Amino acid sequence: MRASECLRGLRAAGAALITLCLAWCCTSCSPAAGRRSSPGGVGRARPSAQLWARTVPRGAGSGEAVSPDGTVLFVAGVLKSHFETIAYRAATGARVWARGYQPADSTCACFPPYIAVSPDGARVYVTGRTLSASGLGEGAATLAYDARTGRQLWVRRYLPQTAYGGLAVSPDGTTLYELGARRVSGGKWRPAVIAYAAATGKRRWLRASRYPGLLTSIAISPDGTTVYATGSALATGSAGPSSSVLAVAYGAAGTRKWTARYNNPYPGGAAGDQIVAAPGGTAVYVVGSAANKYRHIDTATFAYDAATGKQLWLDRYTSYHGGGQIGVTPDGRSVIVAGQVGNGRGYALASYNASTGATLWLRRAAANSPAGLVIDSHGDTVFVASTQYLPGYDIAAWSAADGNMLWTTRYTGAITWDPVAISLSGDGTRLFETGSGRNGGMITVAYQA
Repeated sequence: MRASECLRGLRAAGAALITLCLAWCCTSCSPAAGRRSSPGGVGRARPSAQLWARTVPRGAGSGEAVSPDGTVLFVAGVLKSHFETIAYRAATGARVWARGYQPADSTCACFPPYIAVSPDGARVYVTGRTLSASGLGEGAATLAYDARTGRQLWVRRYLPQTAYGGLAVSPDGTTLYELGARRVSGGKWRPAVIAYAAATGKRRWLRASRYPGLLTSIAISPDGTTVYATGSALATGSAGPSSSVLAVAYGAAGTRKWTARYNNPYPGGAAGDQIVAAPGGTAVYVVGSAANKYRHIDTATFAYDAATGKQLWLDRYTSYHGGGQIGVTPDGRSVIVAGQVGNGRGYALASYNASTGATLWLRRAAANSPAGLVIDSHGDTVFVASTQYLPGYDIAAWSAADGNMLWTTRYTGAITWDPVAISLSGDGTRLFETGSGRNGGMITVAYQA
């Protein structure tokens, strides 16, 4: 049964079927649930326990990445009018180094930057948008730091090209990919994928889409031969401007492999938000937004053949807000999506059969909108971060097998705050969350996973 069919049944049948189909879950469980033994038999805190928290006043967090060995957490954000990159000890939260960056000819590097770590853990990459003091408008700044010391290794500036929504490193660590834009004939802009030599920052290639629009998320195939991106393509018809879901694939040398568009049959258009590649390299999955015939917004999940771009399946459920967070279990069998529902005070978590799109289970959380989703390396647990506008929780752990809620927790250091990134240490023992307090502050919290 599709998630969309399940939710339509809920609206038609009322509270009785809500109990059966969406099954609101309890917000606590035994402290032993989900606990794994630690190496050497050393005890550890119960799952959901807060390990440490750090706040940078007057800052705003926007991204995080964990070193491959799990010992250091790197956080990116904006502090005053510059990009701020911080390295914390993952175990204790002790600051290892912090570096700020603002171009000399820029009035502001105040757009949220993105962050990634090289596979060998030697370099940290940050990219973001800047405002130019020369009147050229927005630009892009991309930097590489020595992960151990924070020493800046290289920086590249491009104007009027701009970074929009993603940063990824190839599995062999040789190439850095980011999303941007390029001005073409007639003064129009086209979304683009840009490739850099990761060691030097030299630009290898830039490929712009044939359609105007915006790219928002990037992913790389497990073998590193293909880079994928999703976003929206704009079109103007008799009914006025509209958008479609756009997915593109390029080879490592910049050759375009395929372009896929989903033209929504209903007024209001559609857009892709996040893209992930299947662990086996055979499929690519996208979560996004699509208007429905009732003029509401659905959360739409797409599966594409990784080699050809052929759409394999699509599921939609009414969320009224669209978009969401997406992940694939390590065995490649399940695709899990979290999308905001109702008036923003809850999200639906759906698990799909990765091959067919059939709904495996569907749950609803009495939380706020989802801000991040990550699945542990064993494929046992799904962690979802949600914005904390109201009293409640901002982290929930769910069983990947059946959707049962294992535990919830919240950061109590801020009355309300907006997490924007969530990540796990490689051994799955620590969960990290970064965002911003509603009254200011770049906040990073570590929990026992």
